[in-house]
Amino acid sequence: MRGCVAWHKGVCNLNVNHSRCPVCDNRDPVRTVERAQLPAMQNYVYRTTQAAHAVQPGKFSLAVCERCGFGFNAEFDTELLTYDRGYDNSVPSAAMGAYYESLADYLNATYLHGDGLIVDVGCGKGTFLQTLCRKYPQVRGLGIDPSYEGSLEENDGQLRFIRDFFSADQFIEQPSLVICRHALEHIERPVAFLASLHAALKAFPNVPIFVEVPDLDWILRNEAFWDFCYEHCNYFTRESLRGTAERAGFHVNRVQTAFGDQYLWLEGALTTARVSKETDYNGLGLVHKATQYVRRESSLVENARRQLAEFKRKNYRNVLWGMATKGTLFSYLVDPQGTLIDKRIDININKQGCYTPLVGQRIDSPTTLAEFRSESVAVVVMNENYSSEILTTCRTLGIEPTLVNAACQAISSRQAA
Repeated sequence: MRGCVAWHKGVCNLNVNHSRCPVCDNRDPVRTVERAQLPAMQNYVYRTTQAAHAVQPGKFSLAVCERCGFGFNAEFDTELLTYDRGYDNSVPSAAMGAYYESLADYLNATYLHGDGLIVDVGCGKGTFLQTLCRKYPQVRGLGIDPSYEGSLEENDGQLRFIRDFFSADQFIEQPSLVICRHALEHIERPVAFLASLHAALKAFPNVPIFVEVPDLDWILRNEAFWDFCYEHCNYFTRESLRGTAERAGFHVNRVQTAFGDQYLWLEGALTTARVSKETDYNGLGLVHKATQYVRRESSLVENARRQLAEFKRKNYRNVLWGMATKGTLFSYLVDPQGTLIDKRIDININKQGCYTPLVGQRIDSPTTLAEFRSESVAVVVMNENYSSEILTTCRTLGIEPTLVNAACQAISSRQAA
């Protein structure tokens, strides 16, 4: 959600043998989902069509390890990515704000108890850390991310930020909790990165760690073809996330789903126990799920096109709402020529008036929908967690939309409420 690459400088430059699993080193993982090309950075902000068209694409091939169940892009090339101030996948929505509030409450009650230092490795723009420190003024925060844009110190030092990649010397005192949210899926060597965190924490035993990543099982179960992106070189399940952390030396207390089952939470702590390299999770079941999904994928994309074309035939205006990862890739895969979707909407003001990578389709503010007041409007909601606020915004603009999800299935007003 915040999205940021925050790996250790020494880790990100390691060469990866894509014929082996990056987690367990098993040979010849099974290739499943394929993309001849994808925008390398769907969440970079392109302010002109020329900049958007000039983006270099990347290849995508989801390889799944039969031994440990880890999924990764076997065609991934870090040289195509640049994480700096031009990168922004912030979602300034009420639903995400409520999620941040509830997560802050959970972390405080479980680990902080109203006091202590929380270190956010890969903090993005710092929004979650700001939320937590606002709710709990006795908590101090340290955010680390090369794409961070704001002041390096806030609230008289309660909040500090380091605009850089993670390194061990940034831990100058014992944290009460280390979090790493939506960064590990961007890091080509996840075990090596977590091991570098483990090494940095050796001076501070028993510090808990909290990791959040997207859930590959949710993507496959919901046939979310729009959720396979180049920026995410890693795709985790409960088992492979646990196995990755254990290989890095962490004791895992629990792994659970969150945010409508779209995310995985891993909670653990430093351990000095020797980690067995032979303890693996069978990935054959995941390979089967992925290959079954691949057989249906082309029909899923075609069905979305057909449904949008049907709306057009009935003189609807088609609106795509949510131009972070999901919306950008849906638009690219379903409507690359821009003939089916009339507007692409995002509430992030930094993206409004900008353009999607490769195809250069304009992203607009919700207020521009006012011009459709006298017309029938179909809104494709890229993430159903935001349905209620999207419906409210449309009604505020004088529009009573037909809401559909990204599979172009109807969302009722009751569901959106």
